[in-house]
Amino acid sequence: MINLKEKEEKIIALAAEIFDKISRTHRHDDRSSGIWILVRIPINDSYIKFPIEKPAPQAQNSVVEKSLRTERSGHATSQNNGVGGCITFEIKDGGYLIHVSIAGVSVSEAVVMAIILMKEVTGCSIKEIMFDIKRRNGKLPDELRSKNNNRSRILQGYRE
Repeated sequence: MINLKEKEEKIIALAAEIFDKISRTHRHDDRSSGIWILVRIPINDSYIKFPIEKPAPQAQNSVVEKSLRTERSGHATSQNNGVGGCITFEIKDGGYLIHVSIAGVSVSEAVVMAIILMKEVTGCSIKEIMFDIKRRNGKLPDELRSKNNNRSRILQGYRE
C-alpha cells in the first residue's frame, strides 16, 4: 500500500510548483490566491491535506466534500457528480482507490493538478491515469482534449 506520509514533502512541493505555473499563466482575476489539496486512500483512512498559499476559507471544506461525494457515488471523477476537481485512480495490484481532490481553482485547472499529483503519488504515467479514468467512465473537462490551451500544455509538460 502506498505510504502518503513518505511522499508528503514531494507532493506538497509539486503542488506548489504546478499552482505557480497555473497562477502565472491562467489567473486573470482575484478569485483565488490559494488552494486546498487532499490526497486520500479511503480503504485505510490515510490522507494528507494541505493549503498552497492563501486559499478561500470555504475551499478547505470543499476539498473534503468532493472526495467524499466521489467515494459515495463510486465515480472516477467528481465531475460525474456535477462538481469537478476530484479524481480517483484504481491501484491494480492492491485493489484500492486513491483520491486527489483540489479546491480553489477552476475545474480544468484542478483536474490538471490532480492528474499530475496522482502521477507522483502512484508512480504511474499520466496516460495510465487518464486511461483508468476513462475506463471507469469518468468525465474529464472537454478542454483537455485540445492540445492548444495552456492547461493541456501544463499537463503535457509532466508526461514522461
